[in-house]
Amino acid sequence: WKWKMVDSDHCRNCCSCHDSSHVDIDVEKETDAEVTVITKEIPTASPVVVDCKQRRSSRLQKKKPPRLPSTTSSFFYNSSQPTTLRRSRRVLRKVHESPNIWLVDDFLTKSEVQHVRGLVKGIKLLNSFTEGECGESIVSDHRTSTFTYLQKQQDDIIRTIERRAANLVGLDERGIEPLQIVSYKNGQQFKVHHDAGTLSEDGEVEMQEPRRLVTFFVYLNDLPEGQGHTEFPKLGISVQPREGMAVLFPDVLPNGEPNLETIHAANPVEMDHHKLGLNIWLTCRNLQVTACVGRGRTTIKKGKRKHKSTECIAKNPPPKPTEATINAKHTLKMEISARIVPTKDEGEVPIHSNVPKNEKTPKNIFAQIITSKKKKKK
Repeated sequence: WKWKMVDSDHCRNCCSCHDSSHVDIDVEKETDAEVTVITKEIPTASPVVVDCKQRRSSRLQKKKPPRLPSTTSSFFYNSSQPTTLRRSRRVLRKVHESPNIWLVDDFLTKSEVQHVRGLVKGIKLLNSFTEGECGESIVSDHRTSTFTYLQKQQDDIIRTIERRAANLVGLDERGIEPLQIVSYKNGQQFKVHHDAGTLSEDGEVEMQEPRRLVTFFVYLNDLPEGQGHTEFPKLGISVQPREGMAVLFPDVLPNGEPNLETIHAANPVEMDHHKLGLNIWLTCRNLQVTACVGRGRTTIKKGKRKHKSTECIAKNPPPKPTEATINAKHTLKMEISARIVPTKDEGEVPIHSNVPKNEKTPKNIFAQIITSKKKKKK
C-alpha cells in the first residue's frame, strides 16, 4: 500500500463551501487493479462563545478567602484554652467551647462608658433599611433598631478602645471598622443574622467586603432579666446586658469561610427600657484611610504631595459643648489671667489687671524686659 494526497484543489474548494457538512478527500489507495478514493463526511461544529465576565467571576469565586492568623485561630478554636484568661489587664470568661465564646466583664470602664454615651447625645440615629428592586430604600422589618457611626480614632478614648480590642484577639487595630452605636427601645429588635454577611433562607451566608473576622459587642447599660439579651440559637447560650461588658465571638472559621454557628439575634426591648450597645468589627483589610482628624477629613501623604481623603463614614458633627465645659473654660481663663510676671524694678505685676493708662501696661512691661536683656548683651 502506498498513501498519498490526491486532488488537493478539490479539497481546498470543498473546505470553503457554506454547507453544514463537507466532503474531505483524504488519501487514495493505489493498487495494480484500480484506484479507490476514500471519502468521509465531517460535520462543522458551531463556534464556542466564551463569556469573559463569567470566566473572570469564576476565577474570583475560586480565590481562597484570607485565613485567620494562628494566634486568633487558637484563641477561638483551641479547645485546650482555659475557662478564664487574663489579657490586656482584662479578665475573659469562656462561656462556650469550639467555637470559644468569651465574656469580658470590665471591657469598658465607667468613664469610658459615659464618654461613648455622651457622643451620641443630641444626635439623630438612623433607621435600618434595605434596598428594593428599583433601588429605593425600604425600612427593614428584620432589623428595627437605630444606629450611628463614630469616627475611626475620633479621640484618645476611642483609640484606646480600638487598640484594646485588637490586642485581645491578636489582630491589627488598623483593620477595625468605624465603631457603630446601636439603640433598642419600644420593642425594637434584630432578628437572627450573621455579622459577616447576608444570611439567606437556606442558612448560607453571602460574605461582604471588608470581610469581618471577629465581633465585639459591648453593652453600654444594664437591663433586667429577659430584656434585650443576645441569643445564639445554634450554640444554646444567651447573654444578659451588663454595663461595660463585652461578648466576643468569631465570624469566620480558621480557613476564612463563614462560621454558621455564630448566628445570633438581639431580642426585643419592651416597656420603658432602653438598650445601648457598641459594635466593634475587626476585618482583614487596612481601614486606616477612614480614620478622621478634625471634622470628618484626614490628610494622607502620598510621595511629596498631601491629598485629602474622602469624607469619613461618620457624617454626624461633634457634639456641642455643654454649659459645664463652657464654665470650666471660663474659670481656666480667669486663672490664667491672674498669673503674674515678676520684674526687677516693678516686682510682681498682674497681667490683664485693670491698670490705669498712666501706669505701665503689660506691653510696656514686656518691652522693658526685652530692652534690659539687650543692654546686658551689649
